[in-house]
Amino acid sequence: MLASERRERIAHWVDEHGQASLDELSQHFEVSTDTIRRDLNELHKAGKLRQVRGGALRHSEDPYPYQRRAIRGIEEKRLIANRASEIIPEGIVLFLDLGTTALCLAEAIAHRSDLTVVTSNLPAAVRLGEGGKVTTIVPGGQVDGAIQGLVGSATFQQLSTIHFDIAVLVPRGVSACGHLTTAANEDAQIKQLVRERADRSLLMVTANKLGVKGAFQFAELENEDTFITDAGESHSLLKSIRQNTPELELYSANN
Repeated sequence: MLASERRERIAHWVDEHGQASLDELSQHFEVSTDTIRRDLNELHKAGKLRQVRGGALRHSEDPYPYQRRAIRGIEEKRLIANRASEIIPEGIVLFLDLGTTALCLAEAIAHRSDLTVVTSNLPAAVRLGEGGKVTTIVPGGQVDGAIQGLVGSATFQQLSTIHFDIAVLVPRGVSACGHLTTAANEDAQIKQLVRERADRSLLMVTANKLGVKGAFQFAELENEDTFITDAGESHSLLKSIRQNTPELELYSANN
């Protein structure tokens, strides 16, 4: 593949996914991270994306990037969210992660009056508030418009004072050996914190995240975790995960 063609495909990939890490792009395009770094530099100069430490972000004049992501793969996200809502017990304190899959879960549980949900996901908080049933707590922090969520030291500090029965997390990627990753360091720190503050974690993972490696690892899958995906049980990566964590509660939302 010519460098010019690869760069066009990289720009399209980042535009579609919103962000990508060096490792993720290196794996996908089967070239070294140094080559990807040079490609990102050229694409950044051309105004086709925004190069950041460890990867790249979408560079777009689209005023509604979050809304565009929210409808991408919506049926798969709803399948996972509906399955998750069925196994969330009554009367618990729940952390709800950033992202559009988490927003789908907010829609699925908005009718429940027995839950307390702590979330830095602003669209999810609004949806829960509209339902008027769930006790919804939003920590302080800085608003990141691109992800429609709260970030920063104030968010971290307030979340560090709360104990969660379940942390619902949405990784950017999951490897065959169970590494859970995300694209931004601040997000990784928050995910790691709430996972440590929770009795157990529930992971919601669309099939296109399986085998993806984000720039920042925040945890490894453990036998005590619950893992919900729309991928079929015959998926090769799920078989590897099963071997490494045989007691993991793994649900296929398609079954």
